[in-house]
Amino acid sequence: MNLTKYPKFITIIFVLLFYLAMRLMVFGYYCPDCAFTSRDLLWIPTKMLTENLDFYRLVIDGLYTSNSLYESKNPNIPVYAILHYYIMYPLGLTSFEIAKEIWLIINCAILVHIFLLVSVNAKVENKNYILILFIFLCSKPLIYSIALGQFSTICLYAFVCYFFMKNKVIKILTIIFAFTKLTFSPILGIYFLIKKENLIIALLITTHLLAVIFFSFQTQGELFQNFIYQFTIPKQYQTSGAIDFMTIIGNNP
Repeated sequence: MNLTKYPKFITIIFVLLFYLAMRLMVFGYYCPDCAFTSRDLLWIPTKMLTENLDFYRLVIDGLYTSNSLYESKNPNIPVYAILHYYIMYPLGLTSFEIAKEIWLIINCAILVHIFLLVSVNAKVENKNYILILFIFLCSKPLIYSIALGQFSTICLYAFVCYFFMKNKVIKILTIIFAFTKLTFSPILGIYFLIKKENLIIALLITTHLLAVIFFSFQTQGELFQNFIYQFTIPKQYQTSGAIDFMTIIGNNP
């Protein structure tokens, strides 16, 4: 069977199988109550945003963990750029249990698309295609990453789309989303400055500034302070240890 003749059908099947595999493996390898927390989803601050709550002020005043929306099973502090919570806004309108299932499906779809894009561009043969996918699905680091709802998947997707996709709109959208992860944004920023991607740089700056402005208006907060809080609050509440640019300068969101 030549898989290249049925790309859409194969993609759908892979996404469904991947979702089922991840669901079973997460519950098979780990305790569902303590492992499948999807911390990188950052559902709590997103949910607070849907309630027009200033999560930065709650953190500063020491009221964040005592808020009724806070859940011990999904403990997280707002450590990404404000734009992240607007992009994830639809998930904040649901319960955490539903949100993490949707996030799992999205991650599975993205990972399968990453695999397909790389396979096609690397011209991997069909027999190797299935073997690599099987190894990819069964790797324990991937299962653990899925259980934690790792946002790094989006970052990887942004890079893959940038280099392998022709659709410029999708490229820009994935890059804007990935740029909300502050440990990743300096890498992207430096790279696009070197490549002189002026349009992308302008869109990144504009979208993030608009998010801060809208957030400040929605929560009746201070514009400049909210912009600064994106960097200072993660620095206070995240442990150092990640080997990235932000750790070097003393910030590890």
